[in-house]
Amino acid sequence: MKLIGVGYRASVKENKLYVKAGYSHEVFYEIPKEVKVVCSKSKGTILLIKGKELPLVKQISADVRALRKPDAYKGKGIHYYGETLRLKKGKREGK
Repeated sequence: MKLIGVGYRASVKENKLYVKAGYSHEVFYEIPKEVKVVCSKSKGTILLIKGKELPLVKQISADVRALRKPDAYKGKGIHYYGETLRLKKGKREGK
């Protein structure tokens, strides 16, 4: 998963995933013991979610993505790695 946006970061401490996603506070997500979450060390903008149970991994990734869905105009937010976003035109670009 990728976090795209100014100040969007993620970090893992113990069994919690902390996400800074443009809110006034840091949001945390409790990680089950069956799943392992790894963040990139440089900026914390790439998340890797691994586990043996595919439905559980998909559910966790969907929950994390729901914290900040991708914006339809600029593409900022949390989205899956390799996902292509169709961006909308702004009202000024249509003329």
